[in-house]
Amino acid sequence: MPRRFVTKAEIDALADRGETRLEIDDRTTVTDVARERAAQRGVAVVRPDAPGPQPPAPPGTGSVTRSVVRSRVLAELGEAPPGLDEALDRVLGR
Repeated sequence: MPRRFVTKAEIDALADRGETRLEIDDRTTVTDVARERAAQRGVAVVRPDAPGPQPPAPPGTGSVTRSVVRSRVLAELGEAPPGLDEALDRVLGR
C-alpha cells in the first residue's frame, strides 16, 4: 500500500467544504505546509487509533502528595506564601 501525502490544497478543499477534522493513519504523511494550513483553517488532523488526552485525575489522587507539592513550592519560593495551605487544600480537594 503506497504512502499518502496530505497537501495544503487538500486541507483547503476540506475547509471549503466545512469539514473540521481529517483522520489519518500510519501510512499518511501531512506536509509541514499542510499542517500549518490546517491550524490556520481550523482543521484538526487526528489519528483515530491514537489515545486522546487523558482526563485529569480526581483531586487528591495520584502519586504527588500534599507534602511533596508544599515542599516544592517552598523550595522554589524560599518561604511559604500567605494562604499556601488553604490553596493546597482547595487544589487537592480537601
